[in-house]
Amino acid sequence: MPVSQHTGEVHESTHDGQPDRRQLRPAEVSLRFANVSMHFPDGTNALTDVSFDVGNGELVAVVGPSGCGKTTLLRVAAGLETPTGGSVAADTSDMGYIFQDATLMDWRTVQGNVELVAELQRIPKAERSVRAASAIASVGLAGFEDHFPDALSGGMKMRVSLARSLIMEPSLFLFDEPFGAVDQITRETLQQELLVLHSQRRFAGLLVTHSVTEAVYLSSRVIVLSPRPGRVLADIEVPLPYPRLPELRFEPGFVELTKRVTHELGSER
Repeated sequence: MPVSQHTGEVHESTHDGQPDRRQLRPAEVSLRFANVSMHFPDGTNALTDVSFDVGNGELVAVVGPSGCGKTTLLRVAAGLETPTGGSVAADTSDMGYIFQDATLMDWRTVQGNVELVAELQRIPKAERSVRAASAIASVGLAGFEDHFPDALSGGMKMRVSLARSLIMEPSLFLFDEPFGAVDQITRETLQQELLVLHSQRRFAGLLVTHSVTEAVYLSSRVIVLSPRPGRVLADIEVPLPYPRLPELRFEPGFVELTKRVTHELGSER
């Protein structure tokens, strides 16, 4: 379910353990990690000294070995965890969080699931109905409003999850391996649809993925994290123009970028 309500604030640990809150600067940055570390009470060191920005309208991918703190990084960005060191900031009060599992309510129709967040925000029924219809159409599910989740494919469920966030028109999305549970053909279709939505809405996005190909195909930059505790090994620009078509994956420039990211991933194993 989409979560998170950030207010353009910096969250930084202080000596008394309470987050320090300051306004994010400059305005062109949607999300900023500054020397973020995360140490859990059980002794797990998940992240150490992570710093990078996500600009307004920019898609940034994060890759790294399992257990390196990628999901922890998203949870810190969403305000679900407070970093034990450094700071994280977002310039918007609304944020969409897309999980690997669609997390739909089985007893609600597509329309009901998409309206849920707007309902919780007490948006009037007539307005949220209009917003939901627009969001459902934007993910290609017009005509499925009255269907229940058990009648949907895995790809369709992920589209409902995305529409549920789109209804609030967030300017920042956090994606936690959103296409990892579907087959390759559906995955590539969803990637293409995400690029279309991004070109239309120009939201910023931070995408966690285990797929190097997906990271390079979708993003303008790829952040490579080390094994736990995760730290930034590389911040690799993807200078490939948008819009991107599926055949891009076979072009020499794309192949070279995937090789570079893969090399960085293996540099500290």
